[in-house]
Amino acid sequence: MATLREDTKAEWDKMKDRPFKEKLSYFWEYYKVHTIAAVIGVIFVVALIRSFVTSKDYALYIAIIDSYDPSGEATQNWPEELADTIGFDRDDYEVFIDSSFSFGADGTSARADYVAAQKLTALLTSRSMDIMIADMTVFEQYAQNDCFIDLRTIYSEEELSAMEGLIYYTDAATFADYQSAEANVYEKQLLYDIDHHDPSTMKDPVPVGFFAAEGTKVGDSGIYDHLADTEAFQGHENEAAFGILQNTERYDNALTGISYLAGK
Repeated sequence: MATLREDTKAEWDKMKDRPFKEKLSYFWEYYKVHTIAAVIGVIFVVALIRSFVTSKDYALYIAIIDSYDPSGEATQNWPEELADTIGFDRDDYEVFIDSSFSFGADGTSARADYVAAQKLTALLTSRSMDIMIADMTVFEQYAQNDCFIDLRTIYSEEELSAMEGLIYYTDAATFADYQSAEANVYEKQLLYDIDHHDPSTMKDPVPVGFFAAEGTKVGDSGIYDHLADTEAFQGHENEAAFGILQNTERYDNALTGISYLAGK
């Protein structure tokens, strides 16, 4: 019985005097799978090397969830302006504004977009994300899981008082909802009547972020103007908010970032 090598040599001997197009057709018919696999492998290796060579560490990572900015123009100046404010070696670091996250129109759960949810979870667990911007349906779920820094550890009472109306409060008394084994926690929380502007509507109010109101960088960008057409959340208008993640490893840069976004 002839070996594979002998069979291959015999086939090539038959083809050596044939026209180029016929040789090419023969080659494609018998070796297209190998060729495609080889090309994909080369592309992958090149992309991996390119990513390794050109990638930079983050000076600040801001995740924007369920925004609407198809042209990308609304936030295009943020990285440069933040870079100027923070100050760092731009050959090695960058400010990254990631608006690729979408949890669907109603924001009811991460099920709306599994890939985005997995990416967000990976960023949280790896401590890669510093600031999150989202509408209340998403922001409140992460606030209820104690993901954001308590603003009382950053600002004095006087400073917080001066920013009243802009501050986003969550009720720590309802954190237990997400810690229980009960199903449909989000649906249960939707039944609450809570004004996240007003701490007096809560048993244990915690200031964890800022509303994207007019006068803030986020509010003036218009990337959450579409929320005016969405349903109310916990009895009140659905708005966007932003806060610093508890586990940020770039605390000082995150403080600069949150002040920038708040227009302070």
